[in-house]
Amino acid sequence: MNDLRAIGGRIGAALLADRLITDPDQLASFRDDCPFKPGAGAPTLAVRPRDVAELQAVVRLAGAEGLALVPVSSAPPHRKGGVGCERDYVAVDLAGWKKIDLIDRRNRVCRVEPGVTYAELLAALAPLGLTVSMPLAPRAGKSVLAAVMDREPSTWPNRQWDVSDPLACAEIVFGTGDLFRTGAAGGPGTIEQQRAAGGAQKGPLGPSQTDFQRVVQGAPLGLNRW
Repeated sequence: MNDLRAIGGRIGAALLADRLITDPDQLASFRDDCPFKPGAGAPTLAVRPRDVAELQAVVRLAGAEGLALVPVSSAPPHRKGGVGCERDYVAVDLAGWKKIDLIDRRNRVCRVEPGVTYAELLAALAPLGLTVSMPLAPRAGKSVLAAVMDREPSTWPNRQWDVSDPLACAEIVFGTGDLFRTGAAGGPGTIEQQRAAGGAQKGPLGPSQTDFQRVVQGAPLGLNRW
């Protein structure tokens, strides 16, 4: 425990002071309250990285120290058994990442960060006459990305091409701290350059013709941003 807190101090040094959480009451909010499996307890620490660069720094330091990280993008309470670890761990709270920085009506695609909930996304889509497939009655704080990455069943099975829908492309931070984009988002060029050239990041295959997102979807291999 003391070693983990010492490592947490080094993590905190790379972040703003209010982004390292040590208060027991706040840490308890990350506890897994799933009634169908034994609870794993609250994390020893939690961090709220401000952006992708800070997230990568946290992941790299944790990897170097052998520290267990558990990404969280939905608001509490956590009742599905998705949060927890059998040993001391640090929760990486991405629920505050709320940006919806693209809605492309023509190509029927949008780009969201992990903390965006279904209510928030539906409110942003409604003025354009759009909606999104969703699981049955998601709770208020449910992350769209968490549901999609876990392949929660959609209420639109007749409109769903396969189990990966509606996810098209993803930006992943792996345990090494490396950034990887799947599908058409893989390049060439930055997302902004692709957009300027008319790209919509809608094709899930790529880089090349490999569907890399199937490696990460349904498996907690990295911390996801989109």
